[in-house]
Amino acid sequence: MVYGEDPIESRFIRVKIWAAEPMPGEKVTGLRSLEDGFTPEVMETELLAGRVLVNSRDSIIAARALARISGILAGPSTGATLAVALRVARDAEPNSNIVFIACDAGWKYFSAGLGDGNLDEMEDALEGDVFWW
Repeated sequence: MVYGEDPIESRFIRVKIWAAEPMPGEKVTGLRSLEDGFTPEVMETELLAGRVLVNSRDSIIAARALARISGILAGPSTGATLAVALRVARDAEPNSNIVFIACDAGWKYFSAGLGDGNLDEMEDALEGDVFWW
């Protein structure tokens, strides 16, 4: 919430906010789980329409598609938010507008092979630990 203003839902009645979270036990770089107690101070969880779990593999695939199709180079956390937005869109009412925000810069992913590295190896690396490229 922007301090001094009404919550977003009071101004845009039909806005729904979804949280993207990693699957239990998985580590998606830049993405944290509310279940694990990670809640930023500025986050108002009561405004969430829901939380959607996304795995490492889907995060990488979506990040690659975002670069290939739209020319937006971003990392796994942005891929995760895109994957969630696509799931929400699949179940949305006709003519709904679905927006996702890519809070990332892709320059740091060139050396990691995000665009063309072995998908299985990248997924294994993400599952093993937090993988800061």
